[in-house]
Amino acid sequence: MGEVHKLSLQQALKRAALQNPDLALARLDAERAQHDIQIAGDAFSPRVRLRSDAVYTNGYPNSIGPDASSPALLGERTDMSLYNRPQHYQVAAAKQDAITAEIGPRAKADDVARQIASLYLDAEQSAREIDVVQAEMSSYRKIEAAVAGRVNEGYALPVDLSRSKVESAQNLQRLHALEADKTYSESLIALALGYSGNDLVEPAESAESFALPSFQSESDAVDTALSNNKEMMRLQSGMLAKRLERRSYAAVRLPQVDLVQQYALFAKRTYQDYFPGTNFQRNNAQLGASFTLPILVGLEPGARLQQADTDEEKLQVQIDDLGHRIRAATHRAFEELSKARSLLDVARQQLSLAQDESAVLNSQYAEGRSSLSDIEKAMNTESERRLAVSESEIGVARAKLNLLQQMGNLMPALMESLQQRNSLPNASD
Repeated sequence: MGEVHKLSLQQALKRAALQNPDLALARLDAERAQHDIQIAGDAFSPRVRLRSDAVYTNGYPNSIGPDASSPALLGERTDMSLYNRPQHYQVAAAKQDAITAEIGPRAKADDVARQIASLYLDAEQSAREIDVVQAEMSSYRKIEAAVAGRVNEGYALPVDLSRSKVESAQNLQRLHALEADKTYSESLIALALGYSGNDLVEPAESAESFALPSFQSESDAVDTALSNNKEMMRLQSGMLAKRLERRSYAAVRLPQVDLVQQYALFAKRTYQDYFPGTNFQRNNAQLGASFTLPILVGLEPGARLQQADTDEEKLQVQIDDLGHRIRAATHRAFEELSKARSLLDVARQQLSLAQDESAVLNSQYAEGRSSLSDIEKAMNTESERRLAVSESEIGVARAKLNLLQQMGNLMPALMESLQQRNSLPNASD
């Protein structure tokens, strides 16, 4: 087994922002998209090539090399586009794609924050259940000792002692299962934070209190969810990139202007049989612009244009559908939070009632008016109610977490919520 790291949720989120593997991959994808801008803009960057032709010429010197240039002792050529509207739009589309890629790390940060917060709640729920079961085991040991004494005195049957031992064994097995669940949750937290598979991260404090952002109504929350949703941002940015790509296909018939610049140093012996010595010029240079007007561009640009229109229509359908789903999910999150709070209120009332009933039975037992069996049943009921309260409290926290995720920017919202809680340690739900 590796190390055990004790971290608060706030500390865990800070580490996840730097060390989470999925978040690191998302950042690398965004970085790769930045390089695509340079690739698309390469046509507008000067490319300079030097060459030297070591050839034997028999007859008229023919053009050689990839540039189809005349043989020269030293040659230089510079290529770049000066005016190319289709490629200009491709560069703009690449820049928009890079903006889209930058949304990826932010969306992944929210997913990672939700994952870690949920795992913290899992670990906390297991820890609470362990506390309840341990308290039950302590009480059952006392009852088992009392029953054993009554059996020895002849006031109880041996089956009563067997029943108490079975109850204790069941609680012990339940305790081991809960401890295994807690260890598993702590192992998953460690993996999410970039630790080794043998390490554990133990929550240093309660993670159940998540403060909700202020909003006037549910409709305001829906508007916030729509504006902050990363998938909606990605689709909208993809729509802009697709429109720029479409314009590049539509501009294929526009004239293009390229830089013309080259230099060549000729060897006289290569050309002396064809040019008089008095007219031979060793240094030759060209500088200017090459104008190209496409006349027949083929079928590909038109097909690409139609594909871009189809892709844009698909994106619009996805945007509309996502908007409907965001509204429905946000409304559902509000309902789930209200339901969780109602369940918590009922669970607390049931626990209070069970505690009162247990106190009455204990008093009656002292007076000889109730049996140990009644006490055991009351203890079981109280433990169940206590667990129900714990589960309901965690359920409220999960409902808040879900609503925070729906409203977007979960990572910064959680950090702000935890800072507010730390500044107000006595704040409650």
